[in-house]
Amino acid sequence: MVPSFIFIIIFSDDEYDHYGFEKSREAISVEDIDKEALEKRKRKIEKKYYTFLYIKRQKIYYIPIYTYFRICMCMRIYFREYILFIKMLIINFLCRWQQYFTVKRDIKKNYYLKKLIRKGIPDKFRMNIWPYLLGSVVLYTKYPTIYERCLNSEIEPKVLSQIELDMLRTFPHNKNYQLNAQGLTKLRNVLRAFAIYKPKINYCQSMNFIAAITLLFLKEELAFWSIVQLIDSDYSHKKINISDYYNHEMRGLRRDIIVIEELIKIKFPNIYMHMKEFDVDVSWICSEWLLCLFCTAFPITTTLRIWDCLFYEGDKILFRIVLALFKMNQEKLIKSNSLESILYLFKESTKNMVESDKLMHTAFKEIGSLKKKKIKKLRMKADDIIKRTVP
Repeated sequence: MVPSFIFIIIFSDDEYDHYGFEKSREAISVEDIDKEALEKRKRKIEKKYYTFLYIKRQKIYYIPIYTYFRICMCMRIYFREYILFIKMLIINFLCRWQQYFTVKRDIKKNYYLKKLIRKGIPDKFRMNIWPYLLGSVVLYTKYPTIYERCLNSEIEPKVLSQIELDMLRTFPHNKNYQLNAQGLTKLRNVLRAFAIYKPKINYCQSMNFIAAITLLFLKEELAFWSIVQLIDSDYSHKKINISDYYNHEMRGLRRDIIVIEELIKIKFPNIYMHMKEFDVDVSWICSEWLLCLFCTAFPITTTLRIWDCLFYEGDKILFRIVLALFKMNQEKLIKSNSLESILYLFKESTKNMVESDKLMHTAFKEIGSLKKKKIKKLRMKADDIIKRTVP
């Protein structure tokens, strides 16, 4: 009889994954695993990293690699078929991307590229695709000396002190950002240069996390221009309007929190009423998500799927992901009977969101229409509310 294997995750014999993060040894609740997606075998995983999870007392635990081989001996036919299928998915996935660039040779906006990006950009292509999606490659080419000039400019001691303090808190479980790692030097340079180049924004906590993820894929100077484009675009056809998240008053963040609350009220009135009953402020749940663009809430693979879509489609993706999280946690949320339990629910559900396919499917297929015009209208309304309430 085939045991109840639930899920396969990216894994290897190394202590760190190929993004540099320590591999988690935490148990994951069975309820957090998308069994339906597994049954349909739609999961796409990189072929070099496997570990199997099994059920024991309603928890899922990691199995060491030597145990994996023992299992294969008992179930070699089942696993041989499964692994061959996974390899076929990966090869097919990479071939579709390779074929796109062979035929199109560019990254212009079109429906087929949109579909590909929503399925996720392969890691080996991100270093080339992200700068084009953000427009940072244009600035990188147009202004070859600005980054170096920013690095050689004086920075306010107060700002530098805050950057140094936050660097020690930036993904301490990632080998690229541990003490004396080369990644810390790159991170410091990028944050300093941004503070000099964008004095109106300067530096704000949470930028360190965004910069750290960007540096996993891009060279230092190109990462700088990409963060410039992402946070406060100089040249871009993308509609990413988040620069006011990071100014002193954080008006943009407060505005979008109001927009999210209104969208929850429209799309999930039962959730809205339940949260009002327990005096749950949406900002307590969503502020960190928006400021860090989800990179501190989700596993890295899920974060990257979100960023791929964000860079291509603009900041409406932020609202889609937030609404998807409320949708996916709807039943548990309604059953929660305290403020603490509601906050804990969202913290745990994002931390264990290894099934990015389910999240993206919910965001694009299950929350209904979410047009940019609607978001713009709600933002204008929210700005009026803030102006009336803040002197």
